[in-house]
Amino acid sequence: MGTVNGDVTWRIGEWNRTTGPVRCCANGLHVSPTPRDSLRDVYGRRWFLAEARGEISRQTHKFAASEMRLVEEIPAGVLRRFAVRCAQDALDHLERRHPVDARARQCLRAAEGFLDGTLHEADLLEARRAAGGLAASGAPIGADTGRAVAATIAASRAADGTPPPGRPRRRQRRTRLMPPPTPSRRPRPT
Repeated sequence: MGTVNGDVTWRIGEWNRTTGPVRCCANGLHVSPTPRDSLRDVYGRRWFLAEARGEISRQTHKFAASEMRLVEEIPAGVLRRFAVRCAQDALDHLERRHPVDARARQCLRAAEGFLDGTLHEADLLEARRAAGGLAASGAPIGADTGRAVAATIAASRAADGTPPPGRPRRRQRRTRLMPPPTPSRRPRPT
């Protein structure tokens, strides 16, 4: 499998190397230390657990290494639960400032139920429509409520693999995932 930035081909278990001094955002094979950190640099539809060695250059939310390999692909089901958890954390944060409409929380419970197999897709879609109705009703809503609605609908879409509006559904249901780490040797303007 190829990369977005650079010409590295990745195969699980095989080490890739880069030449020259390693410097984050300039040269090296890049990866994020945590799943949350990786959300800043998403380019594709797949996430992997990677291992790095050799020369390493660190920044707060990513690092570059002279050598790296993919250890394993993270299953889509794990990533879907991660999306729901991120939305729950966002809702918890917003609710510390003021109450959030119960339909947003219900949408997340429906996503969890769908992933657990206790709810059907129709239940998930109904909860998603209800949460979306918060913004579509025409009633004034604050920025926090808008963020809560966006987070819950995104998590609901991740749960069943529905793409964002305007994008066609792929044959296999997948969430937006992180690609293999990429070398960052970008052409410099002349």
